[in-house]
Amino acid sequence: MSRFTLLLLSSALMLVIAACDTNGDDDAVDDLADDTTEMQADDPINGEDDIVTEPEEDDAVEPEDDIATEPADDDEMAMDDAAIDDEAAFDDEEAVPDPDDLEPDPTEGMFFDLTVEEANEMTEFEVREPEHVPEGLEFQTIMGMASMEAAEEDMGDEAATITFAYQQAPEDEMQQGLPVEFMQSTEIDMSQGLGPDAEAEDITVGDREVTRISMMANGDEIHAWVWEEDGVYFSLAAILGEDVTEDDMEEMIASVPGA
Repeated sequence: MSRFTLLLLSSALMLVIAACDTNGDDDAVDDLADDTTEMQADDPINGEDDIVTEPEEDDAVEPEDDIATEPADDDEMAMDDAAIDDEAAFDDEEAVPDPDDLEPDPTEGMFFDLTVEEANEMTEFEVREPEHVPEGLEFQTIMGMASMEAAEEDMGDEAATITFAYQQAPEDEMQQGLPVEFMQSTEIDMSQGLGPDAEAEDITVGDREVTRISMMANGDEIHAWVWEEDGVYFSLAAILGEDVTEDDMEEMIASVPGA
């Protein structure tokens, strides 16, 4: 289940709880109105004041208005308020995010669900796809991002970064699986700008010289392997779970076609 789906379910649950609280308060108002009605009906003093004070032609009308009509109006107002509150809660466009608002906009240089062919048409380099994907990884999508220096009119046609997104099998079906991303870019070099706590080591994977990096981010340990070929920066980054190991990642790197 995706994070967006969980967000929708969470938001919907909050709205249902809010609606139940609103109805509960309105029921209390209705009970109070009913109690008030009974007190007015049983009060002989108020009855005499109404009969003596008001004109004769209103004697038959005013007590009925005081006893029956006004509480009925309160009941109707309480019900209307409840209906308005419930309708406002579920109709509020800001209460639940619109999926369209969360989708990348091609005019802003972001693209989802590309095919390898489409990704190749958008880049100046040949997009490479790993020939081996470890067991326990599930392919999700191919994403593209325009050059950070691209003119606005070119953002919908050209990409400088392509990312293959994979997901590890979640331990719980209600959770999201841990991510694995294989990125290739003419602009983004993952080996640059690392924090002081990052650990880097140069290793050989297959016939490639690769820098293996480990670092902490938001409480998670991130493992990344980065290298450069023919002016293109490659990286394979993951938060590793129980079923996917560093050896699995390096086998995946070794399967990436060469230039």
